[in-house]
Amino acid sequence: MTHLRRNKHMWQISKQSPEVSPPASTLSVILEDAAVPKSALVSSAASPKTPPYSPRPMSLILSPGQVSVGSRMSVDPPDAPDALPHSEHDEHPPDLYDVSSGLLTTWGFMINQRLKCLICMSCHIVVLPAHVRSHVQNKHRDARISISKSFVEELARKEGLVSEYPATPPPFEVEFEGLTRAWGFCCPSCPATYSRAKDVLAHSRNDHDLELELEDLPTAWMQRFSEAPLAKSWFRVTPRSIQLHSPSANYLTALREQLNTRPTLPASMLDHRHISPWHMTTRWMEYIENMDPHAIRSVIEPPQEDDPLFPLIQAVRWYMSSPYELILQSSEVCLQILNTDTMTE
Repeated sequence: MTHLRRNKHMWQISKQSPEVSPPASTLSVILEDAAVPKSALVSSAASPKTPPYSPRPMSLILSPGQVSVGSRMSVDPPDAPDALPHSEHDEHPPDLYDVSSGLLTTWGFMINQRLKCLICMSCHIVVLPAHVRSHVQNKHRDARISISKSFVEELARKEGLVSEYPATPPPFEVEFEGLTRAWGFCCPSCPATYSRAKDVLAHSRNDHDLELELEDLPTAWMQRFSEAPLAKSWFRVTPRSIQLHSPSANYLTALREQLNTRPTLPASMLDHRHISPWHMTTRWMEYIENMDPHAIRSVIEPPQEDDPLFPLIQAVRWYMSSPYELILQSSEVCLQILNTDTMTE
């Protein structure tokens, strides 16, 4: 009987359908670089969405502080819930787009609509239509790409691409997507910008007859169109993150990455790595520049009882403390309700 009962028990167990645990929720992919969106392709507003295509023959390499194609200096992916879709009311819409067939992306190029130029997404430079074939043959021979000269000419005519390098923009223009962005030294007397401090000192001495010290040189973000002789001059730009009215959820992360990409400065100069993203957002350093240290201390010191601003800080303290008192009172009321004899009370 015991043997039969045991077999029956085992049979009963085998008949019970195992309880299937619900599948684990799919975890979102964590990108190594928060500034790289999931989709790096931006289609033209007037063209349909680009269909799927094979991987690019030339890898898209991002320089320090550079954002990928399609992001407005925001580190949120375009399809993230917190990311706002681009609209015609945006102050600075995306610069880069591809043709409807997606052919330019397979070549490693995109069009910058502000510059009306082709951008090589591997070299991050402007490539004139007449130089596209030679650029690919010389710089990206391993990609094994065959480009039709007639297609490039027709594309330039249809999209209105310029045949010469653009003129140098005014200082602090919003950065151009697709181009390399670097941290450089500026001339205090003119818009000239250089990647090395000694070049600025020589420029100031030869062109402005001024002898400057390294501590006198301002610094800023800069870009250039190409390494060609006619387009290798750097110019100052403003990062797109500063232009956004509604920062993304990872805004502070992006600012910290910008701070980390800045080169090491001499001890005699202000170390920008010690400036937090809060300083960059509020521009507090500009506000207190040339101020008396004693006056700065008086600004940050709490007001005393005889200070006219003391009632204001008292009101703020009361406002901040009252919610905590309400939490305690609410818990006591809940306990009283739960301990009553009838539900109506």
